[in-house]
Amino acid sequence: ILLKRVYGLEPVYRDTGFRTRETDGSEPANPESRIPNPESTDAALIIGDPALKTRLNGQVVLDLAAEWRALSGHSFVFAFWAAREEAATPELGALLRRSYQSGRTHFASLVAEEAARTGLSQAVVEDYLRHSLHYELDESDLAGLELFYRMAAESGSISVRRPLSFLPA
Repeated sequence: ILLKRVYGLEPVYRDTGFRTRETDGSEPANPESRIPNPESTDAALIIGDPALKTRLNGQVVLDLAAEWRALSGHSFVFAFWAAREEAATPELGALLRRSYQSGRTHFASLVAEEAARTGLSQAVVEDYLRHSLHYELDESDLAGLELFYRMAAESGSISVRRPLSFLPA
């Protein structure tokens, strides 16, 4: 959506074998497998931990959140918990809320765990989790999601645009 609307590009998307984890959940044996082979692609989408670790010296870097905000005026939502309608029960909502609360309660230990797992410093992990992410959808997030899904339907990226619906708080 961004590449077409902002830059007038119509790229061909393909899986280049870029991976952040082995199938068993471990880190790739070869750290170079974290980044796409420059000879095999013109560009790559790198998000999450790999984006924090990848050296991109000499590369043109577009920040997806900043690009989306410039286009739409809204936040970009990278991820959220979602469920099929038949699985979206009050019990699931309560489970997700408890998980969220547990994360808040055990934030310091989660930071230490993530730092040990990724090799990033605890200060970098804490800053990222505390300041780069937020954990409750606000009005800008919802408006951005609605616009994203509308644009995705208009572009043919998705076949059906369904309205977002939420479990009761």
